[in-house]
Amino acid sequence: MVGVMDVPAAMVSNQFFDEFTDKVRVKPLPWEGYLRAGLISGEELQQLKDFQRQLADGDSAEPLAGHVGLLVGLAEKLSSIDALQYLLVALDELAERDAGAAAELARAVEAGAGERALFRCMDKKDDYLGLKASKILAGV
Repeated sequence: MVGVMDVPAAMVSNQFFDEFTDKVRVKPLPWEGYLRAGLISGEELQQLKDFQRQLADGDSAEPLAGHVGLLVGLAEKLSSIDALQYLLVALDELAERDAGAAAELARAVEAGAGERALFRCMDKKDDYLGLKASKILAGV
């Protein structure tokens, strides 16, 4: 019997996936509507706006790792496909841009919160969410 070779896990680059990620990144989301509906708090909204400003400005004076908990927490409690797609794109970008954020995300996954949020996304009826959550889990 022939043994199966060990093949290292690698993410495959896919043009459709990358283009869809670009669309998710720039798609406006009604965060104020989530606040009015009681889905997020005023503090979470302000932190999210600060995070978005920091990403847009490329402001590296503030550490990005501090936003991982916010994004994971929102991914745990929100159910909108659009919001979850945005949150996973943001988490993936944080992990790729900032070693501290990647380490914080790994800690969140080990602690269970990040793992629950990502597995919850895999259960959604959206292929992109499942692929993006898998990519994040494979990276941590």
